[in-house]
Amino acid sequence: LRRQRQMCIRDRYKRKLDVRDCKAATWRDVVFAALSNLGKEAPLDRIYGEIAGHEKTKSNPHWKDKVRQVLQMYPAFVSEKRGIWCLAA
Repeated sequence: LRRQRQMCIRDRYKRKLDVRDCKAATWRDVVFAALSNLGKEAPLDRIYGEIAGHEKTKSNPHWKDKVRQVLQMYPAFVSEKRGIWCLAA
């Protein structure tokens, strides 16, 4: 699985693939890609909209809770103000 994830990430940079197309993507990868696509800063509802339809959301009915958990857990994400998230500098 780790090798598959590394290959997927490497391919993403070579061919500009959407990380959401990769089955080995972690929730952190998915949220990071969503914020990157949204200009590195977005309100929570736009992040949800960007992630909706991803393969991971189909297998997790509580995917919005998971997105909030990831945003709060990793230092790669910073809350500028209530409900607005951005990528850490």
